[in-house]
Formats: sequence, C-alpha cells, structure tokens
Amino acid sequence: MAKIHGTPAAFPNREASRRFDRTLAVALVCLLVLGFGAGYATATFGSLIGIGAFGASALTLAGAVRLGSRREQEFRRERLRYVRGANGEELVGWLLQELPDQWHVFHALDIDRRGDFDHFAVGPSGLFCISTKWVRGHLGLGPAGTLLHNGSPTNMGRDILRRTMDFRDRLRAVTDNSDMFVNAVLAVPLAWVDLRNPYDHVYVVHQDNLLSTLEGAPRRLTAAQIDLYVRSVDLLAGQSLGVLDAARKAERTDRA
Repeated sequence: MAKIHGTPAAFPNREASRRFDRTLAVALVCLLVLGFGAGYATATFGSLIGIGAFGASALTLAGAVRLGSRREQEFRRERLRYVRGANGEELVGWLLQELPDQWHVFHALDIDRRGDFDHFAVGPSGLFCISTKWVRGHLGLGPAGTLLHNGSPTNMGRDILRRTMDFRDRLRAVTDNSDMFVNAVLAVPLAWVDLRNPYDHVYVVHQDNLLSTLEGAPRRLTAAQIDLYVRSVDLLAGQSLGVLDAARKAERTDRA
C-alpha cells in the first residue's frame, strides 16, 4: 500500500463549507440589523412608530429573501460543484492508496493561489500530477484531434498540462534538477475514455486503468530519487523544513 500524505478533497470540502457558512452569516446579519432597527425605533419614538418600523422591517426582510433566493440558488449550485469535486477526489484518493509500498501519494497540495493540486504521486515509474474531474459521459478525439467531452471541445487536458508544468518548475527549483520530468494525468473516474494515451502529453484515465497507467509508465526512478522528490514536495507543501542536501547527495551517488 502506498504511503499517504495529506487528505483527499481538502480544498473542495473546505470551499463547500465556506460557501454555506457565508450564506448563513449574511442571513443572520440581516436579521440582527433589522431587529435592532425596529427595537431602537420602538424605544426612541414609541410603540406606534415601533409597529411601523417592525412592519417596514418585515417587508424589507421579505424583499431581501426574495432577492436573495436567486443568489442562494447560485450559492447552492456552486457548493454542489465543490461537493461533486470532493467526491471525485476522494474516489481517486482511495484508488491511489492501492499503489505498491514504494509509492508516495500526496493529496490536496495547497501551493498555488489558483487552488490546490488534487494529487501528486511519486514512485518507481516517475512523478505524476493528477487532476480529478467528476464528469460523466464520453471523452474522445474529434476529427482534428481535439479532445471532446460528449461531443464538445474541452480544455481539461490543456489546463492540467499547464498546471503540471507550473508544478514541475517549482519542483525543479527546489531539487536543483533541470532534467526532472512530471507526467500530467487527467483522472475522470466515471467517464468512458476512448483515446490512446498519452494524448497531447496528458494521460487521460478512468478508475479502471488509473493504477496500471501510473505503474506502467516507462520512466524509472531509484529509491534515492524517490526520497529526494518526496522531501522536495514536503518542502513545497510546507509540511517539512528539513534540509535536502543529504537526499541530493544520495541521489547523485546513486546516479554515479
């Protein structure tokens, strides 16, 4: 079983909760402001004005609820999107833990302002930056070689490749290794993938061939290299402040 670092779906779960808390907080603030205003009017101007203030508050609240219901639907859809994303990441995380003992799997690497990296796997067959998409249907190629999702062009492959290159550049800077290579993987566990891998430098996989794709990749890493990359990812993620010199020396010795 692979060695696991972090918890799958930490980012989407956190975002889903944050959006729910934000909606609840706005509703509570509105109630408090309206209640305070009505109470202040009653205490200052008497019960007659207070009754009018309570009526105005009730009308205002009703209008706010009516207007806010539209926004609440947007919040609900947005939260549902994060919940579905979390489900996908948890499924892929569960699958990745079945990799052999030599593998290390990192979940929810929060090193980028644009969001976290869903999964990062390090093992004998290389380095893999894995992005999970909770999509259904068919993923294949169009006549011009364009990636299609249910017949429509999609940028999912291009997006994960760009983010993988960003991650690779960060890792190269930490390891001082300009020759390091990182594989981009787009995991769509519930989709039907009908294309030959890799597609445009990206492995597009579903739940049935995720592990075999990672283990069957041609690049081979030594134990010293794996240790160096694990420490480097730990450093990037802020999980470890250890010095990498010993790991680099072991990797160079192993290379020689």
